[in-house]
Amino acid sequence: MDNPGGLQVPQFPAANSQQRISPNVPAGNGDKVKTRAKVGLTPGHSLMDWVRIANQEGRVLNGVKGNIITVTEEELVKHNTVEDAWTCIRGMVYNLTPYMDFHPGGVDELLRAAGKDGTQLFDEFHQWVNIESLMDKCLVGKLRKSSAISARLKDKKPASSTFLLPPQTVPQFKKPVSPTFATPSSSSTTIDGKSPSPVFPVYEGPPKARYDWFQKDDAVFITVYAKCKKIDRVHVITDLSDNRFRGTLYLDDHVYTICLDLSADVQEEVQVRVRDGPVNRVDFTIRKCRPEKWEKLGEPREGDNQLEPANVREMIFRTCKLCDIAEVTHDSKLMTFELPPGTTMYVPIGYHVYLQREISGAIVNRPYTVVVRSFNRDDHKVKEFPAGRYLHLMIKMYEDGLLTPHLATLRIGDSIDISDFEGSFDKSRLTRCSDLVLLAAGTGLTPMLRLIYHTTTGNLLKSSVKLLFFNKTEGDILWRDELEKQEKQYKSFKFINILSDADGSWPWLRGRVSETLLKQQLADVRPTETPKCLICVCGPTGFTQATLKILKNLGYQKEMIHLFTS
Repeated sequence: MDNPGGLQVPQFPAANSQQRISPNVPAGNGDKVKTRAKVGLTPGHSLMDWVRIANQEGRVLNGVKGNIITVTEEELVKHNTVEDAWTCIRGMVYNLTPYMDFHPGGVDELLRAAGKDGTQLFDEFHQWVNIESLMDKCLVGKLRKSSAISARLKDKKPASSTFLLPPQTVPQFKKPVSPTFATPSSSSTTIDGKSPSPVFPVYEGPPKARYDWFQKDDAVFITVYAKCKKIDRVHVITDLSDNRFRGTLYLDDHVYTICLDLSADVQEEVQVRVRDGPVNRVDFTIRKCRPEKWEKLGEPREGDNQLEPANVREMIFRTCKLCDIAEVTHDSKLMTFELPPGTTMYVPIGYHVYLQREISGAIVNRPYTVVVRSFNRDDHKVKEFPAGRYLHLMIKMYEDGLLTPHLATLRIGDSIDISDFEGSFDKSRLTRCSDLVLLAAGTGLTPMLRLIYHTTTGNLLKSSVKLLFFNKTEGDILWRDELEKQEKQYKSFKFINILSDADGSWPWLRGRVSETLLKQQLADVRPTETPKCLICVCGPTGFTQATLKILKNLGYQKEMIHLFTS
């Protein structure tokens, strides 16, 4: 099991642990919590005992001889007993059997999720737990939706509404008639910024979307009309290759897809414009290779005009080329990948992608947060590898990992499959707060890097940004030089290192995350100052659990805290 920070937490679960009294969300003073029955764990069955056992070299716990396989829903339901229990969490199947006696909620509680999708039950009690880290050695593989389930999703009829009528063919060379919900002209957003716009009421219903099109001699124009709370340019992915166009739009907690084989040859570049309004608009402009009239836009492919919940959607993977490698520490690298020609993907702050590769006949994938290439906007590598076409990933290489030993062998020009992005961080939280506190351990630093970049050198400047970075040794500190330069250049940024296994020459803070340490370092951040302050936490499961508990004990409300988990 990967443990980037090398950190430990006290014996678990403690008598008053939130693992035993688990709310739907971290509870603050006066919050109501949802409780479950307590069980007494036998000696040798604490969380740290589980971590130690699961981390033993050669230990196989997934029930399929260590192979990573694809699991059908029909296969999943067969594993529903205490002697053989599998469950699915966020699309990944885990073998629960070896964990039964270590679960603080007891065997019966685990069996509630056996043989089926346990995501909702898991999130009800453990939304802050990094399941990928805790159950790494129990991973069976990815769940493949059955054709029957897919058919039900595809055939599910939306509520009756003229808004969701299928796209209509539009007379040639004429712009489509505005839909009944159209409003006077609204503002326009590009990747470089947003023009002044009126304030529109926030849409509160479930997302809705449809698309229309028109053409000129030299171009085709596709417009998506979407009702959702918010959409920015970073929520739109475009793929265009061999005249096949895919537009992917993240609309709140849903994903809307356009997928077409276009009627004639087109240029690979797609121009995108996002416009806010009571009904949001996303305009795609595709240039024709030859001036001509098309009889139709193209042939729909599977998934065209489809709106589905993000948590059940199949990930789209693209073959990306490694184009740059930079050493970060003795065991970490900054790797830059180029997206395929015709693909543009801007990844939202704090979101991650999955790297995937076939290893020994099995498909293995792991999540990695997209980072900035440098804090320096004038760095030639920043200009050489612009956002939207390149992804920068900071990866720690684990000798006993499933994927990283293979990533360590990649050379410039090699390829690997990379997915769409996933995540839950709401950028608007940055605009609402004035003070930002970042608590990171090991590679938990990665989502913090873009937060630091945007709140110190970007357009979301804050009164204060404080990073408390927990590591084992001085050699484990990621991007130390860059962070120290940022601290010297920007008075608003404070960089604090804490080491758990420092040598005698280390002059600064030592230890692990503790109530005493956080109380001292957060003395200038009052728990009542919501939403003035935002506290972000990322690291190994034990670190996240301990930090969340301490913050709650110190009185910080759930509205002030964001946990980064994959």
